[in-house]
Amino acid sequence: MKNRELLLLLLSIFGIFSLLLISNLIKPEKVFITEITTERINQQVELIVNITRVTNFQDKNFQILNLEDETGTITATSNSKEKIEINKSQLYQIMGRITLYNQTLQININEIIEIV
Repeated sequence: MKNRELLLLLLSIFGIFSLLLISNLIKPEKVFITEITTERINQQVELIVNITRVTNFQDKNFQILNLEDETGTITATSNSKEKIEINKSQLYQIMGRITLYNQTLQININEIIEIV
């Protein structure tokens, strides 16, 4: 009985590590803003955009960002404690999940990377 329990434990640990490895290897799909539709709600995406405006809500560690690429604009939210200082001529790589808020599509940001 002990050998069986040990085998099951090892298989469980292997499964968890496999899932972690796979989740780190799978990259979100790179899209343009006009490709964001209601059919993509809850999908992870990657965007290359300019951040045109940031509204900070300091008491809630919350920000609303306006994102723009050559195809359109979209609103995004970030729950980061780090405040974003934007340079309007700078491009950013945004990774996040497409959501619907008040019947409007938006991005819930997971990661922001400044493109050098």
